[in-house]
Amino acid sequence: MGKMNLEFVVDESGNKKAVMIPFAEWEDFQNELSEFFEYKKLKERLRKAFDEVQQIQSGELPRRTMQNFLDEC
Repeated sequence: MGKMNLEFVVDESGNKKAVMIPFAEWEDFQNELSEFFEYKKLKERLRKAFDEVQQIQSGELPRRTMQNFLDEC
């Protein structure tokens, strides 16, 4: 996403009170934001999975069979 075409709504003193952007740019922004949140969720799940693997390798958590792992899904 490139630079957005923003327009500002200002009060009598010139203080910015709101922002307007073209609707198509808003939709693009919404899509990119949604993708970003999905990326963050995936990254967090992967981090937890790597932590769990380390705990299993260190003996903090019990080992599981592949069948047990798949049954959880």
